[in-house]
Amino acid sequence: MTTEEKTQKKTVDPSSLQVPESLPILPLHGFVFYPGMGFPLQIGSESSKKLIDDALLGDRMVGLVPGRKEKTTGEELDPDDLYRVGVVGYIHKLTKTDE
Repeated sequence: MTTEEKTQKKTVDPSSLQVPESLPILPLHGFVFYPGMGFPLQIGSESSKKLIDDALLGDRMVGLVPGRKEKTTGEELDPDDLYRVGVVGYIHKLTKTDE
């Protein structure tokens, strides 16, 4: 998949999505998420960038789960560092910046 294909916006009917049994989890902080909500995210960590790139090559879905604490650089979060409830996120568009 080319960078151009990855950055193109995809239009999807949410009711047509088949959620897989397992999803990659993207821990996020400072947001309250609701189903059907659209929002831009800034992804900074290399592990999160890789997770997004991998999702774009597949079904474009990730689990968005709030973290109980902020992750510091290089720190891996344990499952206990995440809340138990989240939402399925569908990546519509990726825009890469120089930052």
